[in-house]
Amino acid sequence: MVGRALQGACGAKISLGILKLRDILPTKQFGRYLGILTAVNSGATGVDTLLGGVITDTTGFRGIFGFTFVLEVITALSPGLGAHGHPNGLDGRGGDLPGPAGPERLADARPDGGIVHPGALACLAASLVLLVVFCTMALIFAVLTFVYPTLAQNATAGFGYDGTTTALMFLMPYALAGWILAPLAGWLAPKIGYRNMLRIGLVGWILALIAATVFVVNFTWLLFILVALMAVSCAACAATALNGMGVIYAPAKSPGLLPGLNATMFNLGASVGIGVLAGLVSQGTPEGARATQRASPRPW
Repeated sequence: MVGRALQGACGAKISLGILKLRDILPTKQFGRYLGILTAVNSGATGVDTLLGGVITDTTGFRGIFGFTFVLEVITALSPGLGAHGHPNGLDGRGGDLPGPAGPERLADARPDGGIVHPGALACLAASLVLLVVFCTMALIFAVLTFVYPTLAQNATAGFGYDGTTTALMFLMPYALAGWILAPLAGWLAPKIGYRNMLRIGLVGWILALIAATVFVVNFTWLLFILVALMAVSCAACAATALNGMGVIYAPAKSPGLLPGLNATMFNLGASVGIGVLAGLVSQGTPEGARATQRASPRPW
């Protein structure tokens, strides 16, 4: 529970960073830097996941918690650095305490005309669309970062790899693909449309998932390639598109509403998705592994 709370706080910081980019960058540059921020959010070129595997093999999962705690403390002590020189500088100190003021700010964000005001209806429609899509993306995250690593380390249903090999084969490609291709997706998204970029990501992911469902248990390197393709679709195309849509479609009076909704639904969906899929994975059979993949979300 504490870990999920920290994850939620980190997600909020990413949303604040995207808002900051929107304030200080012209429209032509926003997409490219949005992709860079999305790439950073996907991981440090996969080195972090590989380091996590090494720590797990050496000290166990307690070492992961301790290392993460140290990084969280360092991060908490450095909000707002480099943002004060701009007239629209990000309120880093205020960003540390979004929770207590959240309900009050949500109430203040309502249009003067009430719930039937066109602005409120437009915001509601956009929120529902992003809610559904982002919950779908969060379950994709659960498949890539929970189901496949669990399968890889399961000696009965999977490949029986250790933590380091699992991180190198099935976690590092996710972060590395996002790091390399998310800036390209951010540059391309304004040209072809953020919704089209989102469609490309979702369709690409579901095609790779279907192939993985058929061949996952028997061909290790094929699964490695398919996970890399899923990472390109998810971490680069879809994640960049969703982050951009959250800012572009946000109402002018409440620019932080949809980016905040994105971050909230991602963390909530990841928690629910992992919880549901864990029950199927725990069956410990190849059939259970395939059933878990079939239970993952579809983009329709």
